[in-house]
Amino acid sequence: MLQSVCADSWHAPVDALQRVPPAIDPQLMVRSRHCGIAGPNPSLYRRRILRAHLQPTFAEPVQTPTCLGSTNHGALTMILILTRPNDKHTELVTNDLKRQSARFECLHPRDFPQNMNMTITLDGVHSSIIANTHGRQIDINDSCSIWRRRPEPPIISESLTENGRDFADKECRHFMHSIWHILNDRFWVNSLQAGRIADHKPYQLAHARSVGLEIPMTVMTNQPSEAIAFLMNCENGAIYKPFHAASFSDEFGRTRAIYTNKITAGDIQKIGSIAHAPGILQEYVPKKLELRITVIGEKILACAIDSQASERSMHDWRRYDFSRVQYQAFQLGTQIESKIKLLMNRLHLVFGCIDMILTPDERLVFLEVNEAGQWAWIQQLTGLPISSHLATLLISGGRSHE
Repeated sequence: MLQSVCADSWHAPVDALQRVPPAIDPQLMVRSRHCGIAGPNPSLYRRRILRAHLQPTFAEPVQTPTCLGSTNHGALTMILILTRPNDKHTELVTNDLKRQSARFECLHPRDFPQNMNMTITLDGVHSSIIANTHGRQIDINDSCSIWRRRPEPPIISESLTENGRDFADKECRHFMHSIWHILNDRFWVNSLQAGRIADHKPYQLAHARSVGLEIPMTVMTNQPSEAIAFLMNCENGAIYKPFHAASFSDEFGRTRAIYTNKITAGDIQKIGSIAHAPGILQEYVPKKLELRITVIGEKILACAIDSQASERSMHDWRRYDFSRVQYQAFQLGTQIESKIKLLMNRLHLVFGCIDMILTPDERLVFLEVNEAGQWAWIQQLTGLPISSHLATLLISGGRSHE
């Protein structure tokens, strides 16, 4: 049931990259997490699954920072980008920041503590947070906007003992997270708290339902009998997907990813394995198109993916087939845009990549939102100015830039 595909950890499957047209930079074909493909069914299980009258308990709103000034430095002027080496998304945004003459610094948290020194100083009058890395000194406290662009955790020295490594890892993570919490009054894309909470798929679906978006009929369980009963009542078939972006290394050191998979009769015989780890089961939703919707503040940019043009990408567009599948800009209606904005507000996110299905009868079905989703390949294939809008959002500190 859990079909895996060989892939580089954040890139498209290797064989897909080999077929990418020369005009497309393979580095942009990054793998993004997205929800499965499923749809509503008026079965007896409706009462068990995210009912219409469900009123989820929402997290307390995160205060919107003003970034108007600092007791130490006056006006805050720097955009801080927490990222990783050789990230194409960072490159695109920083190019746009340069074009707008914005001041920014890129920081790689993975460099701490081996290739980066950081110091927090607090006294009765002043405070400072200084990072020294690769010959540069960065005054982190001067940040007005902070973009969390998939940073990697600190890398601990192999020279330490196992106990020493465990202690150092915990201390480094605690220290670094403390810095980000000290800066929680700045404008974040997205904040640590909002990102972690919004990353939970059941939470997303509950909120999506509450704002009026159509969602698939869904069962999330580790009880085989419940899973079988749900599957037997799915008239259009069903899919399985994990709760997180699951990947592992095989015996040859290759990274394999678990994608969305349509469940077959043979899979039902193996459903007992779900007792060991809960999974997400959804009724299959017929597709006309799949939509990748990037939300940047108040700006919404949608891309239509003709995934049904290829058997390879039919059930999960991340199994790229660029020779057959087309990607085009897509115009959403004002009503669906309003619901998307309301959802993002409920989740306290200012950026996110949403996956939806456009059905043959023109219904839009919400699948999931990835708060740190990939978009560079969409920009290159469609020309949608995602990086430009993200740069403007960071410069504006979250103020409207419609």
